[in-house]
Amino acid sequence: MDRKKVKNEIIDEIDAEFIANETFGETIADKVAEIGGSWSFIIFFFAVMIGWCALNSFEIFVHPIDPFPYSFLNLFLSCVAAIQCPIIMMSNNRSSERDRIKANLDLTIDSKNEIEIKKLHDKVDHLIKRTSE
Repeated sequence: MDRKKVKNEIIDEIDAEFIANETFGETIADKVAEIGGSWSFIIFFFAVMIGWCALNSFEIFVHPIDPFPYSFLNLFLSCVAAIQCPIIMMSNNRSSERDRIKANLDLTIDSKNEIEIKKLHDKVDHLIKRTSE
């Protein structure tokens, strides 16, 4: 059997095990990191901020909700950052744990391959020695 195929099957098992053992909080953290780390989220959030500033800057409104310097917007952005950053860090920690397991698997497979290659070299050296006698 092809070693690469075996390795891919083992990695797929690791991924399936990670997904099967996920808690609700870990699933939410992964989804928040997936959405919060995308360009669509950045563009949407930028559009919301521009809209907020536009609505609260025009003199049309007698009493804007959040007049310049947008203290409420600043508070809102700080709260989003305070919540979003630890959630994304939780997701990154899970990803790094998965990567660490895969790296250990790679090291184990590479070590076994090195031993097998050394054995093959020894056999080839032995055959060369026998044929040259």
